[in-house]
Amino acid sequence: MADKTTTKKELRRQRRQQEKVQRTRAARRENLFVWGGLGAIVLVTGFIVFQSLNPANQPGTVVLDQGNQHLSDVTEPHVPYNTVPPTSGPHMGGLWNWGISEEPIPDEWQIHNLEDGGVSIQYDCPDDSCPELKAQLTAFAGELLNDPSLKHPTTGDTHLILAPYPGIRDASGGKLIALTAWARIQYFDTLDRENILKFVRTYINVDHHVRGQG
Repeated sequence: MADKTTTKKELRRQRRQQEKVQRTRAARRENLFVWGGLGAIVLVTGFIVFQSLNPANQPGTVVLDQGNQHLSDVTEPHVPYNTVPPTSGPHMGGLWNWGISEEPIPDEWQIHNLEDGGVSIQYDCPDDSCPELKAQLTAFAGELLNDPSLKHPTTGDTHLILAPYPGIRDASGGKLIALTAWARIQYFDTLDRENILKFVRTYINVDHHVRGQG
């Protein structure tokens, strides 16, 4: 009788031990699943962030940075700019007025605006050959200039310029619109609100001053 009782107790002990082992294994599997899932999320998130920060995946075409040299006058000789309109390089020490301009802005002036985290939207409509496009761009630029989320946190201005610019068609293979930021350019055939806004939001208010230069 004592042997049977001992055997039952031993069986119960063994069952409890087996159940404990099974619970431990299940908990380990669950932890592995959870941590594995978290690790996958971290990896995916990191990849997405890396891709979003990768210059090749940001709006526009990357352009070789031509530096921040200051000029004393717009007529001062300097290296030719590597894009039309320009995106970096020698420029005047002052800023052009932000906003909508009816006249083309000299290259040497508009570059400093880009250096100060500006974005320029420029169009090529010689002899007022595309009044509808000009009207569309003017209205769109007005919306951007009044968008509080685009204002510079220090100056309170919206670092955006809209202006005509002869030569965009020849430089771009016939496109009418050029968006420029520091060392970035993108051409458009028409008013592409979504992608123009994406370009503006990506580069506006990003300062490009270099200590001791520009």
